Amino acid sequence: MQHRTSRRFLEEQYRLTEAGSVAHGYARHGFHRRRYESVLELMARHGVGSPGAADGTAPVLDLGCAVGIFSGLFQRRFGGRVIGLDIAWNAVSQAGRWLPEGRFVQGALPELPFRDEGFAGVIALEVLGYLDRDGVDQALAEVARLLRPGGWLCLVDQSGFKASAAVKLSVPWLQQRLRSHFTVVEVHYQHQQLHRLLTQRLLAAKSRIGYHRQILGDLDRTPSGRLGLAAPGLTRRRRLFALGLALPGVRGTLRLALGGLDFLERWVVHLLTLTWPAPWLDGLGRWFLPRWSRTEVQFFCRREEGSAGE
Repeated sequence: MQHRTSRRFLEEQYRLTEAGSVAHGYARHGFHRRRYESVLELMARHGVGSPGAADGTAPVLDLGCAVGIFSGLFQRRFGGRVIGLDIAWNAVSQAGRWLPEGRFVQGALPELPFRDEGFAGVIALEVLGYLDRDGVDQALAEVARLLRPGGWLCLVDQSGFKASAAVKLSVPWLQQRLRSHFTVVEVHYQHQQLHRLLTQRLLAAKSRIGYHRQILGDLDRTPSGRLGLAAPGLTRRRRLFALGLALPGVRGTLRLALGGLDFLERWVVHLLTLTWPAPWLDGLGRWFLPRWSRTEVQFFCRREEGSAGE
């Protein structure tokens, strides 16, 4: 089911955000451009938008479209009709600025206002992180209902997912659930270089800092199957994230870890987060890391004949 705070949180977020400012942020910050380009390349590798596609006449659904940025990018790259759906009316009402010819509607999983087998493809960027395990199962079954035989699903989320009920999910578990409804064609991990460096430092710190499970969470869990840590990073609010869990502010957390030795605290922060004492460098690190320290997992799936609702 839908995470209880999702609608309220997203409505407030998009009430305060104009689509134009979001578009400016997308154009300015290379991380988002590269991230979306990576998803578009994944689709292109599997024939989305090609002349030989199974059904070039049916629309594509952008599930959780927000203000329509990716809907617009998809349409410009592949053409065709795009329908966007989001839980937040404040997002839907702005989405037409990015794709004037698109259709955008308000709705929420698991029951979507569309007929069976009405879509050639479904895009779901960072949607499942708002759902619990039962909600994920219901959402995947609903997507299978909407897709035509041979239709595709492109599912993208952060490795480890978000700080919600879905934090208990893992990539292997999700892959198993996807196989109940689809054929999983490709699983792609989109890593960034600073994510690798930060992960190495955090893993090294695990053996040196006391109370590490209170600080960094269970670093032995490997949802990505490669790095051993899911989406760590230092956000603008200076919170440490590990395995999708928002922990107390870095200052308080490290003081606990070091037993109150304040004079070591600042240098440990710098070592763990790749920032340095100089204020301008520290500020640069806080700007840079949120855009380059995350890892996400991208699934491309097909719905085979007779697989809907299984």
